Amino acid sequence: MTATFQILSLAFVLVIGAVAIRDHQRLRARRAALLDEAAAALISPSITWGGDGFPKLRGQYHGQDIHVDLIPDTMVVRRLPQLWMSVTLLTPNPDLSALGMLVRYAGNEFYSLTSELEHRLDPPTGFPQEVLIRSGRPSGNALLNELRQPLAKILADPHVKEVAITNKGLRIVRQAAEGRRGDHLLLRQATFDTSSIPYGELEVVLAELGTLQLAISQRGSARAA
Repeated sequence: MTATFQILSLAFVLVIGAVAIRDHQRLRARRAALLDEAAAALISPSITWGGDGFPKLRGQYHGQDIHVDLIPDTMVVRRLPQLWMSVTLLTPNPDLSALGMLVRYAGNEFYSLTSELEHRLDPPTGFPQEVLIRSGRPSGNALLNELRQPLAKILADPHVKEVAITNKGLRIVRQAAEGRRGDHLLLRQATFDTSSIPYGELEVVLAELGTLQLAISQRGSARAA
């Protein structure tokens, strides 16, 4: 009886292990393909993968370098895990002070640029009330007011988490997916049902970044005139 029980126990462990390996491989395969569709929005797209299996997309949009990163966030409080899509337009803005806007600030946004800035600013009219705005300089209000209209339009999207402006470029962080409730509650795992980030979703962010960069350029031209 004891030998039979031991054999059955070993078989059970082996089956559970095989299922776990299979599920892990499927999960990594799903993660690896998340940006395949969205890559078509860029010129000369290139995809690499991090140690967590999430892809990183690099390419060009209107002649400027774009970085797209997926950030799994399991540090949310009283909410399901989130998958953020961070889209960065790399373009020099040497005369600008850093400016960041973080919506629904909780204090544990490890990916946030806004949280690293020193000077807190009051939100202008038309901005979400729950937005944290910070600048790299005390004079950041001038830039905030000049870009108020395009920023307010971007922040009106409930999926947008952060907008950041630095002298190296622009960034928008947007919700890409929310974790599966059952896996989070029972297994404390971050499993996302999304199999692919839609082409159109990345296109929206790229257009917003382009509009914001145009407003920055026009601001500089107006001052020079």
